[in-house]
Amino acid sequence: MWYFALTKTTNQDTLLYYLDADNIIHPNLYNLLEYINNNTICAFHQHTRITGDNMNIGYIDTAMVIIPFNVWKKIKWKSNIFKADGYCIKECIDNNRDEHVHIDNDLYYYNFLQ
Repeated sequence: MWYFALTKTTNQDTLLYYLDADNIIHPNLYNLLEYINNNTICAFHQHTRITGDNMNIGYIDTAMVIIPFNVWKKIKWKSNIFKADGYCIKECIDNNRDEHVHIDNDLYYYNFLQ
């Protein structure tokens, strides 16, 4: 999924956001989009689950971050390991600490669809 999107993206100013099939965007996420830029990595909370202030593997989910394409394209997805999303997101953040912003809000619902 991630790799496919990266291979199809041509606009360098694209912000990437991945949402699993059983998750739902919180309506307030759309308000955030007008304030972020194409260089900022934004992390936020899952509703009633984990917070976006801990960027360690096992504590981050794909739907907790919005990452610019120009950051993602430099990261190699490790599809052969469990929690590959956590490794990828952590590497994005570790390589771009000055561009990482924590948003202290719940901005999506985890495993919301049954």
